[in-house]
Amino acid sequence: MSESPAAERLPLELIALQRVGDGQFTGSCLEGVSGRVFGGQVLAQAVRAVSHSIGDRRPVHSFHASFVRPANPTVVLDYGTEVIKSGRSLDVVEFRARQSGRVMLFGFASAHEPEPSIGAGLTMPAVVGPDDLPSSDFAPVGSNPVVRSPFDRRYVPTAPGDRTEDVWVRTRRRVASDSAIDHTALLAYAVDFLLTRAAHVALPVIPTIGASLDHAMWFHQPFRIDEWLLVSSSMVAFSDSRSLCTCSVFDRRGVLVATASQEALIREAPRS
Repeated sequence: MSESPAAERLPLELIALQRVGDGQFTGSCLEGVSGRVFGGQVLAQAVRAVSHSIGDRRPVHSFHASFVRPANPTVVLDYGTEVIKSGRSLDVVEFRARQSGRVMLFGFASAHEPEPSIGAGLTMPAVVGPDDLPSSDFAPVGSNPVVRSPFDRRYVPTAPGDRTEDVWVRTRRRVASDSAIDHTALLAYAVDFLLTRAAHVALPVIPTIGASLDHAMWFHQPFRIDEWLLVSSSMVAFSDSRSLCTCSVFDRRGVLVATASQEALIREAPRS
């Protein structure tokens, strides 16, 4: 890897975009593993492009995305958006991330006008709080530690073979924005490197190589990514070398703020 953890990015630098036309943007991404961009950053930038394409008028409440092929971290990505629906309370936007004309990621997102409603959600698991846990610099073998370095991660201890993993996470630095889309995009970035860990820790296949296939998230309540959030992940299934994991994200008060699901390809690495 060409960069060290000392090259820690400011949070908003991770999701920075350049507008180049109507609904068109460009962005640069970090190397995740050798020769490939970190997919969570592509996803986060795509979600931010969606919001910008509708003038940031409504918060994005969900997205569904599919990863098509890896991208080169030395080449910028082009993000294109198309507003499919612009309604009285809902917007639906299609997005694509391309590199050198080839689609890397595609999907759609929905933005909803906030409205009064009753609230309900899952109960946060009873786990030790972040103040009583050490900060972790963990990064999978062969991955770029700079991807994770902007985030303080504190792992709740688990037993070997557990299909669940609980992690407290927040940015190490304050996010210089109160915009909901910035915090939404940064949470999408972080969840992408946290969620499939529930499968990696549960499976006896070591070492492994993996790649995200698709990713969906739903956002239920306002939150800040620079304040502690608990990402509580579970492996739902594993077959044909594909893992399916889901997670619930809670704020420090125990309020469910987001839900995510992700399918990833996980194979045993070739033995030397």
